[in-house]
Amino acid sequence: MEDPNLIACLYPYDDEKEYGLHTIQHSLNASRRFGAQQQRPSPSPSWGRHSRESTAPLPENTQDAASFSDKEGLLLTFSNGPKGGLGVLFGCFAGTSDIVLPDLKGLSGLHAYLTFDAQKRLILRDCSTLGTIVTYDGQGGEKRRSFDWILGGHGFPDRVKKIIEFHPLLKFLIVVYKHEKHRDQYFSNIDRFHADVAASNDLPFGGLGLESRISTEVPSGTQTPSQDSILVERGTIGEGAFGVVKLVWDVSTGIEYASKGPHRKYFNKNPEKWRAEVDMMKQISHVS
Repeated sequence: MEDPNLIACLYPYDDEKEYGLHTIQHSLNASRRFGAQQQRPSPSPSWGRHSRESTAPLPENTQDAASFSDKEGLLLTFSNGPKGGLGVLFGCFAGTSDIVLPDLKGLSGLHAYLTFDAQKRLILRDCSTLGTIVTYDGQGGEKRRSFDWILGGHGFPDRVKKIIEFHPLLKFLIVVYKHEKHRDQYFSNIDRFHADVAASNDLPFGGLGLESRISTEVPSGTQTPSQDSILVERGTIGEGAFGVVKLVWDVSTGIEYASKGPHRKYFNKNPEKWRAEVDMMKQISHVS
């Protein structure tokens, strides 16, 4: 049965150093933890020994989540909402972060947060000094700062594997719950989420001072990640003599575009003709 209280589940991904597992098992994240009955007794590389107190139950209303039922993870719900005036915050600052990350070089005290956009889609927003990466079925994978990635919501394609990379040694697979049967109640929960976040931000010190502590500067000597849009392919629309037309999707806006590219063999043999085709396409006015 669908539960409109559920938002998403996070699982460690590509976790050779077990930083992801220790994030899941850290005592300050215990209220959101669920999963494997047998937990491995190993010390945390950054925090010392971790707590194994009671965990949240894993729901089975999503097939993707059920396939990870033997793994430990973090369950995100509306009832266990954010502390402050941004959203569900990931970071190294234990006092202000909702999900506490290990103190790895390259991670920020306030690194990124989950919230909902105006279309009620779940998004991840970077607020770090060095940036974040999100991949969609292996596509994307470009680091960005002060950038939004859509992770789920109405119109978001099913069965897309989404990996959040806060650090090369700290990656999570996120499974976002869909709520087709109880959409109105789910949307009401999103409205309350926004209201609670706004109320927290109006408290003294701006909801624990989150916004004032987010650095907008990059450490000297560090290359600033691009602010360019990220487009991922969603399939092929058509194919002709010159090239192929792909459907691409903007990960920040959700807007879809048709992208025409050359056949590799044709382009290698006829680069001048392809450039002429590009020049002609630039002169065409398309109605949105």
